[in-house]
Amino acid sequence: MELLDILDYATPTGVHTVPTELVGCWQRNWIRFGLNGELESQVHVVWLQTASGMADVRVDPTQAPHETDSSCGITVVDESTKPYVTADWHDGPSGFSQQPVSSFPEKGWLTWDNPSIMRELAPSGAYVEEWERLPGSGGPTAHLISLDASTTTNLYVAGRYALLCVKSADGDGIHEFSWAARSPGDDRLVIELSTLPDRVGMALETDHRWSVESYSESEDFTAPAQMAT
Repeated sequence: MELLDILDYATPTGVHTVPTELVGCWQRNWIRFGLNGELESQVHVVWLQTASGMADVRVDPTQAPHETDSSCGITVVDESTKPYVTADWHDGPSGFSQQPVSSFPEKGWLTWDNPSIMRELAPSGAYVEEWERLPGSGGPTAHLISLDASTTTNLYVAGRYALLCVKSADGDGIHEFSWAARSPGDDRLVIELSTLPDRVGMALETDHRWSVESYSESEDFTAPAQMAT
């Protein structure tokens, strides 16, 4: 069944492990390593966050596809911590990563400059990232798992964006992490960023039997309680 057919009949379901302010599709503007490092933006990173499930695709023009650090799983946010809320990432029941050991093993502090600009800080001071929520990602969000794919296949949706994660059948192979966007008035999801470069410009493959792990209606983003100072 096509993706849009499923979402047309979906009702809210699934657990929420992140605050509403984090839900959506985020693009990394820059990362800075250490206190005095330069702002780096050569690596293209997109993070799609649903009520719990998440995926990020990371494409570095200087790296081969098997060297990328893309992943999918779940995000859990502790909103009681100070000075900022704390995010932690896990594989969960259907998640997987390209690298066996992440380049970013720490939990992350999250703080918002405004509802669309967020910074992620390593508690150790190792790095700071600035993320920007993409326009059009405030629509319905969903995490779906394929029931008929030959390998683990997750699909994450936020508004007009989707991120497809397909585990390689080869243990040492390249997992597919493909991010796609839908143009206004066009139901097609066209891949704009992928760990499989040949897929860019192609329509995203969503013709599976899907299990809806989570679904939320359109979000009304407002400034979170812990704003940047």
